[in-house]
Amino acid sequence: MPYRNVQFVRGMYSHIFTRGNDKKKIFIDDYDCEYFLGKLIEYSRECQMSIICYALMPNHLHFIIRQNADIVVSTFMHKLSGSYAMYFNKRYVHVGHVFQGRFKSKTVKDDDYLLHLSRYIHLNPLDIAGSMNGLERYLWSSYAEYVRSPRLIQQRIKPICDKTAILDLMDPLAPDKDYRSFIEDAASKISSGSGQETYPQAVRDSLWKSLAKGGVL
Repeated sequence: MPYRNVQFVRGMYSHIFTRGNDKKKIFIDDYDCEYFLGKLIEYSRECQMSIICYALMPNHLHFIIRQNADIVVSTFMHKLSGSYAMYFNKRYVHVGHVFQGRFKSKTVKDDDYLLHLSRYIHLNPLDIAGSMNGLERYLWSSYAEYVRSPRLIQQRIKPICDKTAILDLMDPLAPDKDYRSFIEDAASKISSGSGQETYPQAVRDSLWKSLAKGGVL
């Protein structure tokens, strides 16, 4: 049976995640990521969704969205995943499923979970990036938006995320710097082998359970 037990409603935050069929790559090169992000922006506007944060990795992806109208998340994801699958199959002369089953979704029920989930998502590409400096330069994550990286200015990358809900939980005098510290603290613990300890027990239990059930872990 598909993994789905969510009733989508206006104002709800959702953690969306999925991976390639058979754990295969869904993003072969930068053009694939750019195409996907373009469609993410297009359909989020069409369906009145706010993109909160995101990270694209070669064989899986994560993002948080907020439903702002009566168009439900499942409609938005049907458009997004269907459009990308058609593009991918045509470009790579691929036959069959691109994604492993339907997208997975976890309702974000409180601010604490939202904050720590954003950290989990932004740290997802750390192994690929190799370092915190690399993570800030990683093209396919919203982390640079949150910390106001000079990369955004240098490469003229237009921010696409609504950061208010998360940065409002940080130091109001310097929310971007506080968020950077929040991420860097977790990264240092990951490098020392104690990464899971950065998450409160309730957040860790809920997040890891949903990831395991969704087949991402």
